Amino acid sequence: MIASIQKMVNTNYSPKGCQVSYSTVYGKHMAVGLNWIADPYYYAMYILRFLCDDNSKDRSKYYVDISTPTTVNITANVIFSLNNLYAANIPADDFRGYLKLTKRPVKKDGFYFMGEEKVDYNSPVYEYRWLITYNDTLPFSYLSRKEYLLIQKKRLDKAVKDNPGEKIYLDKY
Repeated sequence: MIASIQKMVNTNYSPKGCQVSYSTVYGKHMAVGLNWIADPYYYAMYILRFLCDDNSKDRSKYYVDISTPTTVNITANVIFSLNNLYAANIPADDFRGYLKLTKRPVKKDGFYFMGEEKVDYNSPVYEYRWLITYNDTLPFSYLSRKEYLLIQKKRLDKAVKDNPGEKIYLDKY
């Protein structure tokens, strides 16, 4: 999978004025889950600009940037958000049991646009997320606020029943 992503990038992308460094990760060791449906794969590209040497009068001399805010991450079978959603059933005792999305995905050009988010409010750095699905099926279901609150109430009731000493603390919620 990772080799095919690398081949796709190499054949369709020829950067100008920069160098692309990349890294890959594969494996389930990054998350705990029950009944894995598919393995997670990560492919990250770091776009390092070519910069002119300020100490030289010869502007044809350049050097490669040592850090960058410009990255492209391609992940298969993972959705990154406030909490990551992996291609596995969420364990019954998971602390959240849900994934909070800041925006609903919008279908654009055959893919789902997950939104844009300003990463750092002191700089013009944005993050854009796209979701490419299998058979045009979203890998999650939406919950209304009422459904979500009923699930949370059920979890809290169970927590109070299992840990009666924490009732005062849990009653706040």
